[in-house]
Amino acid sequence: MKSLPKYFLPFLFFYSFFAKAQLPEILNYDYGGRPELIGRIVLKKPFLLVDKLTNGKNTDGEKFQSIYNWVAKNIDFDFRYYYASGVFPQPDLVKILKRKMANAFEYAFLMDTFCYMAGIKNVSLYGYVKDLLSDVNDSLYNDTHAWNAVNLDNSWYLYDITFSKGFLYYRYTKFSQFIVYLKNKFTVRYVPKKVKEKKTKYLRHAACGGFVVSEGKGNKITVLKAVSKHKLLRKFLSRFRIKLIRDYKKESTTKYFLTEPELFAVTHCPDNPDWSMISGRSRMQYERDSSYYHLTDTLYSLQKRHGSVCPDCEGYLLMDDLNKTFYYRKKSMTFNDRNGYTPSECEYKIACLKFEESKKSEDSLTKITLLDTALAFIQHAKSNFLQASNNLSTSRYLQSIKNSKKLSDLIDDNKLHSRFIRSKMELSFQETRNIRDLENKLETDAKKFYFRNRVIDHYREGKEIDRDVQRIELTIKYLKSQVIYKMSSIDSLNNLIKNLRQQFSEALPDLNKNLMKKIVNHDSLLIPLQKSMQYRNDFLDSYKKRIVEVRKQMYVFEKNYSSEIDSIIYKPADFCYETGKRISSLIDERNQMRQESYRLRCQLVKFSEIEPGNIDAYKEELKNENQEDLCWINGNNRYLQAIFYGFRTLLAKQSVFDGMLYQENKIEVCRYMITNYELGRRKRNYQKIISGSRKTVNVKNREIKRIKVTI
Repeated sequence: MKSLPKYFLPFLFFYSFFAKAQLPEILNYDYGGRPELIGRIVLKKPFLLVDKLTNGKNTDGEKFQSIYNWVAKNIDFDFRYYYASGVFPQPDLVKILKRKMANAFEYAFLMDTFCYMAGIKNVSLYGYVKDLLSDVNDSLYNDTHAWNAVNLDNSWYLYDITFSKGFLYYRYTKFSQFIVYLKNKFTVRYVPKKVKEKKTKYLRHAACGGFVVSEGKGNKITVLKAVSKHKLLRKFLSRFRIKLIRDYKKESTTKYFLTEPELFAVTHCPDNPDWSMISGRSRMQYERDSSYYHLTDTLYSLQKRHGSVCPDCEGYLLMDDLNKTFYYRKKSMTFNDRNGYTPSECEYKIACLKFEESKKSEDSLTKITLLDTALAFIQHAKSNFLQASNNLSTSRYLQSIKNSKKLSDLIDDNKLHSRFIRSKMELSFQETRNIRDLENKLETDAKKFYFRNRVIDHYREGKEIDRDVQRIELTIKYLKSQVIYKMSSIDSLNNLIKNLRQQFSEALPDLNKNLMKKIVNHDSLLIPLQKSMQYRNDFLDSYKKRIVEVRKQMYVFEKNYSSEIDSIIYKPADFCYETGKRISSLIDERNQMRQESYRLRCQLVKFSEIEPGNIDAYKEELKNENQEDLCWINGNNRYLQAIFYGFRTLLAKQSVFDGMLYQENKIEVCRYMITNYELGRRKRNYQKIISGSRKTVNVKNREIKRIKVTI
């Protein structure tokens, strides 16, 4: 065996000292795997289970870790039972172990009981928690959760075993999942396809030779076309309503295990603020704490878990039951005067304690005084329960207003996005019509140029000149000047036509290329919208950070999209449309001048000023020019058709964006309805707890009065 390096022992000593300082025994998370069977003996004598779990454990940290792991591993969360802080009736330990299910209050009670059996200080804390339906600036009315604080090595640590088991979420029903899967599978896709170029017989018979400058082989052009299979299936699937249901996902996590108090206070706020381990934290600070929107798994993983020294907490535990209840009532009412339920609980406990004290008193006067005190606190409890019931309705009303505002805000915001994309759709539609009009115009010109060759052949030629006719010098001079003027104008028009053709022929392929590129990259505009829809499917709303950031991105993407598509698509398309129309009108004007120049030349032939053979040469020149015009149209016809298909595809893709906005509104309506249902369910369940508590208070009230009458 090789000897250890000489520096190994000092390193080991340093490491062991450092590890001890970090309390490794309370940082060993292990509550995965299959749950254990609970025998009948354990159900009858739970302390045997605690003895088994803590056997061989020397420190409180090790004992607590063992108990925590066992509870988290073997007791499931009963998410169907909405928790509201109530003490009527007291949880049954045997029932919890037998069912192997617990709500938040029962989890806290179970940890209290097991830690007490193991000799560990553990306290149940009741208060407020932020969940999936919570937002910043929500008003606190009634406490809705329970968690624990444990004392290890003279420091208090906070933990929530309920949140460590998993989390509530909303998911599609199985049938809705199947419908969504089919919709995603049979969606419309745009793929490059070669389609046959449409040519009229006038372009097909044009003998242009190698003059045609176009991409592709043969007479086919490449365009993006929608693969529109399963149209009936998609239409059939759109008739089904997507449904969400509430579910609980079991996921072991250490986020809320001995959590850093500052991080724990973002989501949890106790009725007694002393137990938050943060001095001076008020209800308003908790309500307005926007850190809730910025919580991430990274923050929890990087937290420095540490305990806190809390003299007020220690002093609270040293009080007797009566003083504890008075102190808790005072702290709760000072922290949140809108919470009527917790003070009523405390007043009921005080009444019970006074009633029990009256039983032990032998003096009738003292007994009557104690019973009167109990009855007074019973009356306070009844009035506070009534306030709690009213506050419950107020809370439900405010939550409904907030939920409606989230829906209306999204609909208004999507109206702006829909207005934007529809303005672009109008431009795309207008450009589609312009390109089609230009294409039809050039086809009409092609037909005209095709028959013009025959017209040129039938131009009347000069007749034989009578040599005895006296020449008219002024007429000849006028005709020559007109011919020179016409030829000068024709040359100017030819130069202008040549320049415009060059610009048109350069802009048209670039427009086609940019259009194809924009169609392919158009999906980048959909990215933030798709993310927003995905987050909304996860039941996030417009107030949550991820959706807020994505919605901001939508405006940035739209601004970039607008500036880019205007500069490389719409403006070049307008230029091509106007230039094409102008070229067509200039060619018509030039041809008209050519015809007039031919007539003037024929008259000069009559006066023997030019040779008749020049007329034939001039006719050949007209035919060549006409053939060049025809071939120019033939060369650009391919691009015009490709651009027309491109604008139609772009229009279809833009309509997809508009349709997705409508789908997002439907998802938000679904979230709105489910949230309203959940708020109503919570109100009903909490109302049942309040009603049950009031019945218990009334029973105690009658019992105290009956005892008082007998004295």
